Amino acid sequence: MSCVTRRERKSDLTKDIAMLRLFTALFISLFLGFPALAVTPLDHAHAHNDYWHERPLFDALDHGFMSIEADIMLRDGRLLVGHTASELSDERTLQALYLDPLQALIRDQGGKVYPGQDQPLILLVDLKQDGPDTYRALEKLLPAYADMLTSYRDGVVTPGAVTLVLTGSSAWQVLRMEKERYAFTDASYVELNLNMPPEAMVMLSQKWTQITHWKGEGPLNENEDRFIRKIIAKGHERGAKVRFYATPDEPGPGRDAVWTYLLDAGVDLINTDDLDGLSDFFAARAASAEK
Repeated sequence: MSCVTRRERKSDLTKDIAMLRLFTALFISLFLGFPALAVTPLDHAHAHNDYWHERPLFDALDHGFMSIEADIMLRDGRLLVGHTASELSDERTLQALYLDPLQALIRDQGGKVYPGQDQPLILLVDLKQDGPDTYRALEKLLPAYADMLTSYRDGVVTPGAVTLVLTGSSAWQVLRMEKERYAFTDASYVELNLNMPPEAMVMLSQKWTQITHWKGEGPLNENEDRFIRKIIAKGHERGAKVRFYATPDEPGPGRDAVWTYLLDAGVDLINTDDLDGLSDFFAARAASAEK
């Protein structure tokens, strides 16, 4: 006859659960590639089309990027990540590549993406088509991630570890009437004149080549310079972070000159596909400032 008591069985079960949680945490840390604690967050770094990297999300986090972009399309009720239909695959969902690993990381690190960093990470989600339908599918998923997402309820914004920002397919129009949501939006300069709820817009994204074709070689046209600075000022008046996309991204002095100009002009996010290149640029800039 067994002499094991109910209390002993309960104790063994508690130990088993604790060991399972420990194993899960170790698995996540070792195999999902969470960033090392020594990573220094780069407040002005935006990973454009992040899913093209070998390790979506994690390569950007390992470099300290504070803004990460993913394109999504709705297919058979699922949100798949990709720039075009030919890139889509069933296993590359928004949840699998971004939402689930971010939630696990944040829980593992005491509610933060980067230890000691209070500024929310931006997850910029580009609705590549069918904006309203795609957003409705996304909207159904987001409450499961409420513990990490910045939220809006009845006029009050509550910061989270991650702020999810929509772009593309007139994203802001699907948010304008909602009293409770876990998503925000960006806008272009021309969209600032539309009837956009001020609390919905958190980013101004403007295509660089619609303003100028300057690639960092020679002087920037004075009129273009004034217009760029006007865009930045207007975005900041709305409390939005400002980002120019389609900026020069080929390594070299021209790209560095454009990045330097943008930062000096007050831009909040530098857009790049080159994670190493932008990280090295910021390191060199910091070293130069210390001299």
